[in-house]
Amino acid sequence: MTVRDILQKMQEILEAAKAMPLSQSVLVNRAELLELIDLLAASLPSEFDQARSIMAERDEVLAEAAREAERIRERARADSAVLVSEQEVYRRALDEADNERSTAAEDVARMRRETDDYVDAKLAAFEAVLAKTIDAVAAGRNKLHVRLNADSYVDESHPDPGSFFADWQEPDVR
Repeated sequence: MTVRDILQKMQEILEAAKAMPLSQSVLVNRAELLELIDLLAASLPSEFDQARSIMAERDEVLAEAAREAERIRERARADSAVLVSEQEVYRRALDEADNERSTAAEDVARMRRETDDYVDAKLAAFEAVLAKTIDAVAAGRNKLHVRLNADSYVDESHPDPGSFFADWQEPDVR
């Protein structure tokens, strides 16, 4: 069950709850609501763990790219040391080493961009889930406040209060 499903179920329970007479309170099944809260609490850490895992993967990819770049530089240095005796060959080796360095730097930059894009996409999706969750909670609270305000409204234009049971109407919980 996703976080969104759990919050939807909680909202449905609150919307379907019967109002208590002469009160702003409603009756809900405590065990059912507590079970949903436990499910919600269990779901959120997995989302956070997933984000941490993505960040760790990113760091690992960047570290591997840096190691690969260093191996390429070391190979270029070794190649240039062998060819140092002849100037022309030495110059060509230096040019190749520079090309290798720039290629490695471009590869590292490309990998970093790809990793950052991937992490950004995952974090954006997580942000969207959290935003929808916050919107659903806010909407539920607004409905609850409207219902609470409606329950506390007193019609002073009605001169005869009448009997309680004659005027009683079941509140619309939709």
